[in-house]
Amino acid sequence: MHPKAKLGAVAAGGGWAAPDPVVLTATSGELDVSLSWTEAFGATGYDVQRSLTNGDFTSIATDQSGSSYNDSSGVESTLYYYRIIAKFRSVSSQPSNVATGAIVPPP
Repeated sequence: MHPKAKLGAVAAGGGWAAPDPVVLTATSGELDVSLSWTEAFGATGYDVQRSLTNGDFTSIATDQSGSSYNDSSGVESTLYYYRIIAKFRSVSSQPSNVATGAIVPPP
């Protein structure tokens, strides 16, 4: 949790303050790419986004709870770029760092 996270506070203008971005890691595996991230204090869910080019990200899972997700929907040997968006009510964080992973073909 970021020490300056103040999600319970009302931001200037009367809206909710956005959660801080999370830190994402990705681990390639035979069946899936395992993603894990630091939790944003007060976040009500996380959107998992994926891209083939480190741009034009598409959500592959929305409103995920917890701090991990396994992506088994990719194509073997294809490198994917991932990022996470933390959500608090109707406010979203800036994207996390980008992490890469691929489904590894079985030996």
